[in-house]
Amino acid sequence: LRAFASDGEVFVRRVDAPPVVRVGETHEFAAVIFAADPTPADVVVLRDGSYFGEERVTLGSGDNVIAFQGRFDEPGIRRYTVRVDAPRDTILENNEATAVVSVTDESRVLYVAGDPSRPYLAALRAQGLRTTVVTPDGLPGDVPSLSAYDLVVLDNIPAYDLSIARMQSLERYVRDTGGGLIAIGGDRSFGAGGWFATPLERVLPLDMDTTSTMKIPSVSMLFVIDKSGSMGAIEVSGVTRLDLVKEAVVSALEIMNPFHRVGVIAFDADAEWTVPMTQAGERDAIVRDLIRLEPGGGTVLGPALREAIDALAVEETVTRHVIVLSDGLTSDGDLTPLVRELTERSITVSTVSVGASADRRLMRTIAEAGGGRSYHAGSAADVPRIFADETSIVGRNMVVEEVFVPSIASGGSILAGFDEVDIPPLRGFVLAYPKPAADVLLIGPGDNPILAAWRYGLGRSVAFTSDLRGRWAREWLDWDAFARFAGQMARWAQRRPESDGLRVAIELDPRATAAQASIKVEARTPRGAYRNNLDLSALVQPPADEPFTVLVDQVGPGAYQARFDLSGEGLYLVSVVDDATSSVRTSGIEVSYNQEYTRFDTDYALLERAAQVGGGQMLTNDQAPAVFSSSAGSLSYSDRAWRILLALALALLVTDIVARKLT
Repeated sequence: LRAFASDGEVFVRRVDAPPVVRVGETHEFAAVIFAADPTPADVVVLRDGSYFGEERVTLGSGDNVIAFQGRFDEPGIRRYTVRVDAPRDTILENNEATAVVSVTDESRVLYVAGDPSRPYLAALRAQGLRTTVVTPDGLPGDVPSLSAYDLVVLDNIPAYDLSIARMQSLERYVRDTGGGLIAIGGDRSFGAGGWFATPLERVLPLDMDTTSTMKIPSVSMLFVIDKSGSMGAIEVSGVTRLDLVKEAVVSALEIMNPFHRVGVIAFDADAEWTVPMTQAGERDAIVRDLIRLEPGGGTVLGPALREAIDALAVEETVTRHVIVLSDGLTSDGDLTPLVRELTERSITVSTVSVGASADRRLMRTIAEAGGGRSYHAGSAADVPRIFADETSIVGRNMVVEEVFVPSIASGGSILAGFDEVDIPPLRGFVLAYPKPAADVLLIGPGDNPILAAWRYGLGRSVAFTSDLRGRWAREWLDWDAFARFAGQMARWAQRRPESDGLRVAIELDPRATAAQASIKVEARTPRGAYRNNLDLSALVQPPADEPFTVLVDQVGPGAYQARFDLSGEGLYLVSVVDDATSSVRTSGIEVSYNQEYTRFDTDYALLERAAQVGGGQMLTNDQAPAVFSSSAGSLSYSDRAWRILLALALALLVTDIVARKLT
């Protein structure tokens, strides 16, 4: 229970930095570095994982304080990491430590859209909201990076444009750090964008599963699949692109009404029926037909579209839909006449382009002309989810397009100052249903929610099921109160302003017998007076385990404290909540290594407890030899049986060898 700091041992005990700074503020931070004896060392500083600077120093025996200056130009949960390298160091695991700094700024909004709505962006900025625009690929995938923003807006984003990991980070950002989320509708959002049973659905006040409350229309679905030679390419999973597409068709069958009609046309230079039109319930027969499909040939889409038109024209169903998939450039001429004929016959078309070589522009044009949706899959592995989402959208008919004027269902700060007579009409929305705790503010036809909000964990989320662009909301974009509406919706959802006078620090607790950290909160009024009797709690997010809550107790005038156990190395985010005002202050601590690597003294308290638990006693050095002495005198024991057994074993071995030779 004692380790000795050998000659040359060096470690970073901790990095001290201010827990909260402002953007652009120059501040000091320092590394406390222990050295067993004097030694030269290189000290390297990383800021958020990137090189920030280094210094050659001479360390004296004991603790050394090496000071630096820094600044951050962006808000959020940021980190300084200090590493030390000494020539005679013996333990490398303790050569690094990290300090977490919360960098604050004015309210910031992250607007995520594949095709940004300029009027909505202008409205946010006119309301004084500092807005950053990114595509779905630019959405940060971790909570600390998302924490740089007070509000995230998803504008008509389909689920397949966001990885599950990104969705989970968004959920934690809202639930555990008090961030805000607004989801704006469109033909690729909510249930129409495949949000059912995703982390996004959990965050929002609306339920995307509409099957139990909707009349399911009769559907004829026809898959037109590229089976050219390039579809034989092997994907990362070890199977061909075409095999993944077959799997996608089967996945789509599993969520279709068994009485819906389905068929598959495969094309290369020609078109052939792989699965003639049949009921979706005939899964076994459909799978047998799909198994025989093999890749080969060129890419000519026209004949397959011709077959699709002729087949669906005679289908007596309410909805007739084509899904076209290709991974290459078609050698057809102008496909416009065929697409126009599809539209004239009330046949809708969606398209899926796979990989970098696909003609995405053509596929998008076909989908737009055919009244469907255009998808792009970076790899064929994404196709099963896209097919399932598209089948769900078509089969459930989640998009409603008709002119209506929303009605106010309940008041609230989002609609403060608005009268129902002032609200312009909308031309469409996505079907969804409110969760029990949701606050439905605007309703449309059939009392379906148009605007709903709720609190989710420490944060808030808002769902607007219509769009905020020209397709469904053209009158809203010309509305003189549109900017005020956008501003009030954003300010309700965003993280609460940090004007609560709480100062939070998270520190490793060196006095704790187990690995623990302490949360220290100082609460003052703007004039400096102590704030007492606050009802504070803290939500802790460990690096790997589930979040948990600890109570923060008052320990002095304006001073509050709590402790929590550390379950391993990594970043612990801590959100301190004032339950009376719902204000949230997020900070954190990073554990770089196990503290045993820095404990070189004998832990007498631990030895004493171990002796008590075992029913014994702790001995001094003078008493230790008595443990190995015996009052019974010396004893000896001899047993020659092993010699007999060894001789017998050798005899059996020789006998076995001779017997094998003779046979």
